[in-house]
Amino acid sequence: MSLDSFWLVELEDGSARVSLTSLSAPGFSTLAYGELINASPSVNDSLTMAVDQSLSQAAANAHLSQSQEPSSAAFVLNPFWIGQDGKIIPAKLKLIEAVCHKLKLKALGFISYDEAVVEDLNRLDGFPPSFILIKGSSGYFTLSLVYLGKIKERIHKILSTEFTPKVVEDSLIELNSPSTLPPQILLHGDLPEAFLKDLQDYPWIGKKNIETFLHFPEIKLLELPELVSLYNRVIISQINLPNQLEQTLPASDLPAEFTEDAQAEPDIPKPEPLPPATLSDIVINQVPPSEFGYYSPQEELPPMPVAKPLPVLESLPPLPEKTKISLPKISIPRPKFHFQLNKKFALSFALVPLLLLVPVFLSSAKITLFLTPIGLSKEFPIILDPQSDKIDYNKKTIPVTQKNISVSANVSAETTGEKIVGDKAKGEIVVFNKQDKTQNIPKGSIITDIQGRKFELLNIVSIASSSSNLDQGVITLGQTKTIVQALEIGPEYNIDKDAKLFFKDYSENQIVAKTSQTFVGGSKNQLKAVSEADIKSLNEKIKQAISTAVTKKVNDDLANLSGALQDTIKIKQQKIEFSREVGEVADELVASVDAQISILIFDPTQSKDVISTFLADDSGFKQSVFEPDKINLNFKISSPEDTQTKALLTLSGQLLPKIDSDRIKIDLKGKSLDYARKYLQNKVERVYDYSINTNLPLLEFINPLPFRPQSININVQSEQP
Repeated sequence: MSLDSFWLVELEDGSARVSLTSLSAPGFSTLAYGELINASPSVNDSLTMAVDQSLSQAAANAHLSQSQEPSSAAFVLNPFWIGQDGKIIPAKLKLIEAVCHKLKLKALGFISYDEAVVEDLNRLDGFPPSFILIKGSSGYFTLSLVYLGKIKERIHKILSTEFTPKVVEDSLIELNSPSTLPPQILLHGDLPEAFLKDLQDYPWIGKKNIETFLHFPEIKLLELPELVSLYNRVIISQINLPNQLEQTLPASDLPAEFTEDAQAEPDIPKPEPLPPATLSDIVINQVPPSEFGYYSPQEELPPMPVAKPLPVLESLPPLPEKTKISLPKISIPRPKFHFQLNKKFALSFALVPLLLLVPVFLSSAKITLFLTPIGLSKEFPIILDPQSDKIDYNKKTIPVTQKNISVSANVSAETTGEKIVGDKAKGEIVVFNKQDKTQNIPKGSIITDIQGRKFELLNIVSIASSSSNLDQGVITLGQTKTIVQALEIGPEYNIDKDAKLFFKDYSENQIVAKTSQTFVGGSKNQLKAVSEADIKSLNEKIKQAISTAVTKKVNDDLANLSGALQDTIKIKQQKIEFSREVGEVADELVASVDAQISILIFDPTQSKDVISTFLADDSGFKQSVFEPDKINLNFKISSPEDTQTKALLTLSGQLLPKIDSDRIKIDLKGKSLDYARKYLQNKVERVYDYSINTNLPLLEFINPLPFRPQSININVQSEQP
């Protein structure tokens, strides 16, 4: 009975999904997918109803009538449904029996989803893969650690909180793996949309006391179509198929030397070739139909097989010592031929053994190994200290030097203000006292003329009293002379001689005065002067000028300065000085200012010491070859100070893993190229590519690699040119 199609049933504790697979030549295809239907473990027949609902959706999507629906089903199960004996545990077996019985399905077999992924990648990649497989669903997740094509450990957890990358990291730490975790994570299942991005953005490396990965892992999501195709490839490769379909299955990508009957070293065990996979070949611990329950009284159903993972070559065994074989001595009668050799021919014949020694002493080989680098990204809070002269890890200080540069600028502009300037008029006056007692007039007393022009006394004036001569009928007024000055500038204060003057604080009956000469010296002129607007305008110009001067100085002297930390540039500007003050008479105003520029400089020659000091306790650094030029140092300044500057030091780049070159040379001396290829692929960690070149390619059939280890040169690179 031919098998044209079957249901692919994925079962979990709380969900089920069914898809429809067609086996029509020339290949298989997935015709339709049912939705993931949740089931409640506490409800009877909940899982059966979930399978029935998803199956019905797949049939409807494929436009199948009930009579066209296939009766066969292949089951993909949670690995924790399968016991150590390779059989489904009894409690889960009853669930599957109920599904098959009530939906009238014939079970083709079952396989856990992680074993299916491992088997498919083993077959397609040609080299035993290493990865971490995570399936997430509602309320729980399952994690499988795969190393060199083998499932080493599994974790199944019920989630009481949200499924986050931190939960994954905690689970990886629980594994307590003695070897480095493989830097690849494969995801599938009913995961939130944001979970993949959260997982990719999660800081897997660079944490204190936690190193889950040596470098940032590759994270890939297995979409539903890709995952179903993977299950189908594994299942179809393990059931009897028509010849034309079997020929269309993807072939292995293993290199020819691993699949062909090439010449191999006698001391390397070669894996037994796998025969074409059939159901009878892979079945282990078959369960009788009566025990499994996939039958009805009317029809006997075939047993349900357990998928057996394909064998993989996990690692090369140690090279055994070659056994010395002793052959019995056989006496052969000397032929009774008598002939004479030509001397030249005899000499050539005698040199043949010497030619055989040429590969031993003259051959050499160059092996270039391309290793997957160890990713590095570490951050350290540090202090850049110009007063220090050594790196101190405990104090987190790194010595730097401080460079100071002086910059000055000055600008000038014509003044726009105006000022009236001139001299005050002066002159001598005569003061008369009409009183019969002496009058004292204080300095600064105000005197006016008839026109109201004001003058002031420059000195204290004392005027004698007046006297009278009754006999003559004459009254003599007391008088004195003094100097007065105009209160304002201007020529209008140059008053004439004998001009009558009046004291502001005295009446004419008391004191009067007159000019004794014409006043002189009064003048007035309008000149340019400094205004407040001039000061404000020039203040803005000088600020711009000093800023430009500082920028130019930084670009010219500091931009290309080796080790200069641009974020530490500090500028201290002095007070702006003006050549004149507001109101001063001047045709031009000049402003000048000085500034000091300081910058911290990290000496690049210290890079090696900084890296060695701060990564001394890093496990990845200890296992790598130190190449300072492959590590970048970045200083992010947080708070520049006068004496110490806080910063965040970031060390990022790639570390080249260490290898034991001497051991490799000893192991490969005198070996064939086939042996060397297998050795480099399986025995040397982190090798993703290699090249082998010998200087005697024509003699590879007798001596592919030198017999002397010192003639083998091993070059290690982290990337291909």
